[in-house]
Amino acid sequence: MNPLSNVKIMHWVILLFLLVFHQMDYTYGNIGHLLVVTQGEGGVVLEDGGNAAPLKTANFLPVEKNISVRPRSGLESVANGYQFRFGASTRFTLEQDAILLQEGSMMIQSRKLGNELIIRSPETRTTVQGVGCILTEVGTSGGLKVVGILGRFTIRCVSSDSELPLMPGELFFHMPGSRGFGEKVNLNLEKLIKSSYLLSGFPNTKTFVETLEVTSELQKESIGKIYAAEVGDSKKPTSFEILPTKQLENQNIDSSELRNEDAPNMTDPLTELLGRPPIRLSGNFVPVEPEKKDKEEDERPFPSRLLRKN
Repeated sequence: MNPLSNVKIMHWVILLFLLVFHQMDYTYGNIGHLLVVTQGEGGVVLEDGGNAAPLKTANFLPVEKNISVRPRSGLESVANGYQFRFGASTRFTLEQDAILLQEGSMMIQSRKLGNELIIRSPETRTTVQGVGCILTEVGTSGGLKVVGILGRFTIRCVSSDSELPLMPGELFFHMPGSRGFGEKVNLNLEKLIKSSYLLSGFPNTKTFVETLEVTSELQKESIGKIYAAEVGDSKKPTSFEILPTKQLENQNIDSSELRNEDAPNMTDPLTELLGRPPIRLSGNFVPVEPEKKDKEEDERPFPSRLLRKN
């Protein structure tokens, strides 16, 4: 065959590939999530007929379908300029213009300048823009916790059009309704990295591990005092729990320094705030069984929360 013909054929193949890839990548949520890693029992998708089909690696995650991660399991997907990890018992949907995180936690690693992603929870709509790594988790109140791990991001509340910079070790709680973000909380980044399944429970590249170590060391040098506490659930609409560790209790440190004192004292805070019952899971998801504890626990269980006690 004529060598010139081979070159023309190769050009057409490349053009066709770029055209198909562009069609998969033209919106925020529908960016062609290719499933590359499943841990434990992986996850399942609820099909139109009501049957639960297991997710398989080397396949694209379905769009506009309810996906459930099994207990003590995890998923990792890659897209154009992104890497995603979904924690145990997480329930989510890849929408046309957003990722709907109904329950559980998610890691997002953005690798391209100009990347912008919309994350929806039952009560919030958050835009995340920047390069680096963040963790997100849905609270009982329907709000969204966003934690900076690497790089620099800008997070924006779509309903109130308020935005804030997000740096490594910083946590913001996106309150349900149109209340925007709560006060910034500084976390112990070194402890978070070691205890988070989404960060340390998956296979990581050497570069990613080294970057995490350097960033956590820089945080220790810049922050003189880091409280021995963990961030718990967000059961109230304007705050989240701060859980003192045993070390904190032994030091007799006043834990009122760690609480969010702005939370109003209401009998039914979320209903009174929103003027309606809070939004819970919409649509049909595959039931997730409670996690079973083995006699011999692993050194790092598969938590669905971002932080856990050692």
